[in-house]
Order: sequence, then C-alpha cells, then structure tokens
Amino acid sequence: MEQSAAMWVEAVLLGEDLDRLVSQFAPMTIPIGAGHMVLSAPAPSALVPDVGLRVTCKARVSWPVLGIDVPVTIQSLVVLVRPTIVAGPDGQALVVTVEIESVDLAGVPKMVEEKITERVNADLGRRQVELSWNFARTLSHSFSLPESIRPLASLDLRVLAARLRVMADGVGLAVQLQSAVERTAD
Repeated sequence: MEQSAAMWVEAVLLGEDLDRLVSQFAPMTIPIGAGHMVLSAPAPSALVPDVGLRVTCKARVSWPVLGIDVPVTIQSLVVLVRPTIVAGPDGQALVVTVEIESVDLAGVPKMVEEKITERVNADLGRRQVELSWNFARTLSHSFSLPESIRPLASLDLRVLAARLRVMADGVGLAVQLQSAVERTAD
C-alpha cells in the first residue's frame, strides 16, 4: 500500500552568489565559426527580472584569416545568460543559454558591431552553447528504508513540476515533488 503527498521545494541564488559563480567561469573559451572567443574579467552582474542575468566582461576573439589567427580585443561585451526550464525525454531540465547583447569595438561603426553580434549569436545558437541540468532525473529517487521500521519499505520522490523566477535580487527554482511511502505487504 502507498501513501503519497506533494510538496514544493525552492532554492534561490542571490545576486552576490551569482556574481561569485560567474567569476568562477572566467576565463571561458567559446568556439565561434572557425575561431574562438575568450570571455574574461566579468564585472558585477545585473539581474533582469523575468529574463536572466546581464554580465559585462572583456573578450578576445581570434578568427583565422588566410590561415593566420587575427586577434581582436573587445573592451566591453555584454552577455545575457538566460535560464529556462525545458521538458525533455528524461524529464524537466534547467537550461542556461548565452546570448551576446552588444559589443563595444573602439573605432568600429555601430552597424558593424551589430552585424558581428548577430553572426556570433547565430553561431552560438547553431552550436547550442548551453549548460543543462536534468534536475528531474537528479531529484527523483527511491530511498530504501531500514528493516527496523517495517512495514515501511521505501520513500519515493518524483518531480512533478517546476517553476523558474528571475527576480531583481536573485533567481529561484521551485520544484514540486511527489513523495510516496511504500509499505511491505505484511
């Protein structure tokens, strides 16, 4: 016989926690086209409610031109980190994507900067540069209970749903769990 109940559990990462986490990712190399981009020196980030985390950093881009890597230094690159919940074949996952909002290349016309941003974002989308965590698989689990508390056999947790909130002061992930206590047939 099984008895079950549902509950919500929420974890919140505050802005300062996110800044520490972002700084651990730098420097980070992202492949683009035939070259690559190295993101470094992130400034304190800004949370954009209902959207994501805006990070300003420096970057160095290397593109091969006629077989020679041509480095370009970007003094200010604004990246938008977007968390979303995606349903997959193995359950729900938290997916974090990166999108470049703007670049500041000294002495380069704004229209050229916008074209570079479009091209890099298109390449990032094709390569699916993302971080994914299948929290449904991680958090769903069956715990065997000790013989000493029979007739209880196991405590089963299963993810039913999830909500993600990007707020002005943090990012919250709430997960609804169904808990069930399995009993032996005694």
